Amino acid sequence: MKTAFSATIAVATAASAIALAPPASAREILITEMNIWVDNCGAIGDGQFCPSNANVKNNAAISRQYTNPANVTSIKLEFIASPRHCSDIIAHAYFDGHEWGSHIASPGGSDGGGYEIPSDYGLHKVAYQAEGVPGGCNTGRLESWGGTMRVYALYPD
Repeated sequence: MKTAFSATIAVATAASAIALAPPASAREILITEMNIWVDNCGAIGDGQFCPSNANVKNNAAISRQYTNPANVTSIKLEFIASPRHCSDIIAHAYFDGHEWGSHIASPGGSDGGGYEIPSDYGLHKVAYQAEGVPGGCNTGRLESWGGTMRVYALYPD
């Protein structure tokens, strides 16, 4: 019974890893990269969220417009937190005004870059919002955050 249960877990784990992996045949090419640093969360944020939800869509400090090249079927977003952080953050990824997902990013670490977003040719907007995680210097309010946002074009082979 225990062996069957272990085999089931192994198969489920392998299947989920395959389902979450990017296509093996896609080529990644960096389209744009943007350094972000927000040091006034008390003015534009709301507790642990910086900027506040109402300020995400039109905040030039955390967003970038770019043009997708022709033949791109999807993009990949990644956020690398500044090593100057003194606590973890949850990096919320936005694409064309809608939240796509969120992952924890430790100081100097990546959010995993696991956002493969279907995207076509043309002008698009990407952004990140930080949500503070209590611990380290975060005692219940996010004061500042920063890092590097990267957008990769995924070309089918």
